[in-house]
Amino acid sequence: MIVLASLLLIGAVLTRRAVLSRRADRWARSTDLAAATLAGDLAGSVRTGATLTTALAEAATAAGPLGEQVGALLDRTERGWSLDDSVAEWARASGRSSIRSIAHACRFAAHHGGDLAVALDGVSVAIGDQLEVADETSALVAQARTSTAVLAALPVLGAVLFALVDPAVAHTLLATPVGAACVVVAVVLDATGLVVARWLVARTLR
Repeated sequence: MIVLASLLLIGAVLTRRAVLSRRADRWARSTDLAAATLAGDLAGSVRTGATLTTALAEAATAAGPLGEQVGALLDRTERGWSLDDSVAEWARASGRSSIRSIAHACRFAAHHGGDLAVALDGVSVAIGDQLEVADETSALVAQARTSTAVLAALPVLGAVLFALVDPAVAHTLLATPVGAACVVVAVVLDATGLVVARWLVARTLR
């Protein structure tokens, strides 16, 4: 029972971490994709002669997941914030490099001049390229994690198979102190190996 409970607990912890990680990855990707679209929309509006404030107002209704953030930016300007300060606060609060890139392009053009539309187009393309690289990296990471999970499952499957083929094995592993100790040690080592392998994969991505 102790061994089964340990296995269930380890499985539950790893499953929860995997679910949370996938949710965070999906949120980050959707935000960056929306940022690429927003940068392109802003560039199109500016190119037709709109000011940045007007372009932001036009984009606020069509910015998808970022619409609320753009709306908050415009609300700050209506409360007396300068556009530069409001854009800077947007970049700080977002926590995403894609948003910071849009903000930097807008603030640089405002302070130093230059073609804002071209800069925003460049940001849109750069974010798109980053997403492509991230997708390729995610595919490679998924392969590594799958291989790790298979390797970690092999000892467990092997023990179950031997126990089914020879009931004496199950009796030794589950009904004797030495067998139970071996199972506990094996589970701990297997789980530790799985955690370390996932940590190495995560560390490689930093």
